[in-house]
Amino acid sequence: TQYGKEIQPEQNEALPYYLENSQWILIEPRSDLSGPRGAGAVVSTPSDLTVFYTALFSGELVSDESLKKMTDISTGMGMGLGGGAFSNKNGFGHDGGIDGFQSFALYMPTENVSIAYCSNAVNLSFYYILKSAVGIYFGEDYDFPEFEPSKPLLSLTSSQLDAYLGTYSSSDFPLKITITKEDNQLFARATGQGAFPVDAVEKDTFKSFKEMINLTFDPEKETLLLDQLGYPNHKLSKE
Repeated sequence: TQYGKEIQPEQNEALPYYLENSQWILIEPRSDLSGPRGAGAVVSTPSDLTVFYTALFSGELVSDESLKKMTDISTGMGMGLGGGAFSNKNGFGHDGGIDGFQSFALYMPTENVSIAYCSNAVNLSFYYILKSAVGIYFGEDYDFPEFEPSKPLLSLTSSQLDAYLGTYSSSDFPLKITITKEDNQLFARATGQGAFPVDAVEKDTFKSFKEMINLTFDPEKETLLLDQLGYPNHKLSKE
């Protein structure tokens, strides 16, 4: 763990990337680390982060009084630490990000477990990755995400797609989902976002492998069940 400097790949240091049109693009130019300082210029590893958090909550780094201030999230944020829960287990931690790098570290006091995540190229929600890793650690059921079809896709005609067209919404979901078609291809679009194609994987069920979204329709009831990245299903109704 150290204060950052110019990245040296020959010293096994990672370069940052972003994804564009299914291609990983190296981020250039990169931030001058004299600017972010402690808000993004510290370089570490997941192993070091878990060692740090374990030492912090074991009383090796600060006094009990200081730790109480750090973990007092009654106003939303403690002194340098935020609160969160994974697998119904509370923890304290913080995230970080600069250029194409993302990081997150969390300590669960009741479980005496530290978890840390560092990435230099992100294609999935880091929250989803952490949620999944913690679930696996605690022995919960978990289905690995599909990045490509595991079986042949269904071929539907343009007229067969008509049953799914329309705008779907719910009072407890912030976005509306509009379903359209072009020829025999179905498209989905959330409020304020671009449309993306979804493919039929089984009867009344469509999936975007790029966006990691499942759409399950009930044409008779005119409802849509939306599931993204393993988050709980959201039931929407056609307007």
